Amino acid sequence: MKVENLMIAPICIQPEQTLTEVVTKLFDANVAGLLVTLHEKVLGIVERHQLINPQIISNPSLSAADFMKTDFPKIYLRDNLQKVWHGGLEILPVFNQGLLVGMVEREVVGMTLFREKELWVKTFEAVSNSVTSGIVAIDQTGKITAFNKAAEKFTWRKQHDALGKYLADMIIPTGLLDVVGTGLPQFDFRIEAFNRAYVSNRTPIIEDGKVVGAVGVFQDISEIESASQELKVLNALNDELNTVLNSSFDGILVTDEAGRVLRANSAAYKLCNLDEQHILQCFIDNVLQLQRPSLWKCILHGRKAVTKEIKDRHLLITGNPVFKEDGTLQRVIFNLRDLSLLHELRDELNTTRELSHKYRQELDSLRKGGDIIANSPKMLMVLDLAKRVASVDSSVFIKGESGVGKEVIAKFIHKNSKRASGPFIQVNCAAIPENLLESELFGYDGGAFTGSRKEGKPGLFELANQGTLLLDEIGDLPLILQSKLLRVIQEREFVRVGGTKVRKIDVRFLSATHRDISEMVKEGLFRDDLFFRLHVVPLTIPSLRERSEDILPLVHTFRERVCKKYGLDKDFAPEVLQWFLNEQWPGNVRQLQNTVEQLIVTCPEPIVTISQLMQEQSDDKPAIQVNSIIPLKKASSEMERQILGLALRQTRNTYDLGRLLGVNQSTVVRKLQRLGIGILE
Repeated sequence: MKVENLMIAPICIQPEQTLTEVVTKLFDANVAGLLVTLHEKVLGIVERHQLINPQIISNPSLSAADFMKTDFPKIYLRDNLQKVWHGGLEILPVFNQGLLVGMVEREVVGMTLFREKELWVKTFEAVSNSVTSGIVAIDQTGKITAFNKAAEKFTWRKQHDALGKYLADMIIPTGLLDVVGTGLPQFDFRIEAFNRAYVSNRTPIIEDGKVVGAVGVFQDISEIESASQELKVLNALNDELNTVLNSSFDGILVTDEAGRVLRANSAAYKLCNLDEQHILQCFIDNVLQLQRPSLWKCILHGRKAVTKEIKDRHLLITGNPVFKEDGTLQRVIFNLRDLSLLHELRDELNTTRELSHKYRQELDSLRKGGDIIANSPKMLMVLDLAKRVASVDSSVFIKGESGVGKEVIAKFIHKNSKRASGPFIQVNCAAIPENLLESELFGYDGGAFTGSRKEGKPGLFELANQGTLLLDEIGDLPLILQSKLLRVIQEREFVRVGGTKVRKIDVRFLSATHRDISEMVKEGLFRDDLFFRLHVVPLTIPSLRERSEDILPLVHTFRERVCKKYGLDKDFAPEVLQWFLNEQWPGNVRQLQNTVEQLIVTCPEPIVTISQLMQEQSDDKPAIQVNSIIPLKKASSEMERQILGLALRQTRNTYDLGRLLGVNQSTVVRKLQRLGIGILE
């Protein structure tokens, strides 16, 4: 709004008029001040608040010229109202081309600016709450001053809970505090949170040259990225289908509801002996060069598929109508088949169907996504390498600490390989007793040993044929079986226990361990030739403490699963999330998952606070008391022996023991074997 919109007619006095005349005119006009003029020239301004000055009011003989203010800014019709407000005087004259045309009161300007500001604030709130982009603003102290509805979904916090609170108390800061500190904007900053992708722009709020806050605007681009990925997949699928269509020996013609040809493959051009110009947009009966009766009319009349054989051309033509939901004709698909190639085409059709089924499976897999959460550069590099080696059949040697997810990566490789439709078989070399491991791997013929099945039993090698076999805890494989496994890997053949028939297999081998196989090779505990066969592509999964970027996404994923499983609605306070980031997690992802579930199910409040966390930690009092000094190695073995003995009183199942002691089942088996304790179930 401009000055001319609030301007009123000038109310003037002469410089020689007395104080009494000035007061009388002020109150008669009911304005904030008067203009002192002489010969249409503004000499000064008399403000109403001056009349409460004792030095003025006590001397009625004063004239207007004695106490008028002569220092005032010049205001013009098209000036902004802010210029009047910042002028600091209660009333100002308004000029146009040097002539006095009116005056404007500061009080009126202030009220107008206040209403404009109030309207702007309401408009901003309405707009910000109606947009899909999240908006969060803070002041220079980090206190949240703006928080729209869309931000609730991103931050998992309600608007009324966030406003007026400090940013760090509500959410993990996402760069806004840095913008306040530096005064520099940040554009197109990508954020990954809760399995969603966001793009954020952060801008400082500057007033009078100083940074007084910052505002962040973020947009959820997960759906856009998903749609983009799906579009790429669909385009690739369309290209693939076009390739399949044109590679078919059958001629294929597609017509509209009027019988005009819309699409034809290369085989159709050949079988009709016509080019594109004489097929597309032409009537189907003319394209097929058919004599009466009309094939098109037969399809329209019967409203079902019609087949016609043209014997002199050895051609079988089938027209299949496609209808809309309302029953009207939409398309007709014509199939032209050369009967002399019928058997060859049947084999080709089966192959095409298999390819189409596999492609649909791959498309479904891309749409559904996977269970692997990876935001850290190290884990993304692991997934990238796993995706690349999945396309070939090279042996992959997966290394990493317990609990990092070696089996998950192995399944990822299998699902992204050409063997995805085949079986995925996993064998834990440490979990099966040595005397049974050979028969489990190789299988056995009937009567191979006492207690064996009469009909025999296929081994894991056979079950994994055309698929993938994961040899988990390969470092625990006995030496006598290592040589036999080497021959299977080299020759891709084996003989069952107690059998004589050589059996061929087509299996991809993956292996995994948390042990240092290189050191075992040096110590003679693992064959070097087998190691080199398995260690074609080494793939090391980083520990959780090396991929801190994945901790919070994993925490929120596990939280959602636990809440959904048990029908709960709980969340973590920001300081608890920070604690998750600071922990070392020696048990890696498995330990993190168990900790999340423990805190969610034991916390009585809807928000897990740091005090609740500390209480849970303090409840874990030491269960072992040390009363004397003994060698550490002996103490460790004795402690493990006693703990395992106590656990065996509750269960003799190795999987239950693993869950009871908080370790892998394979770890339990190794320790029991090393300590010579019992025969387990």
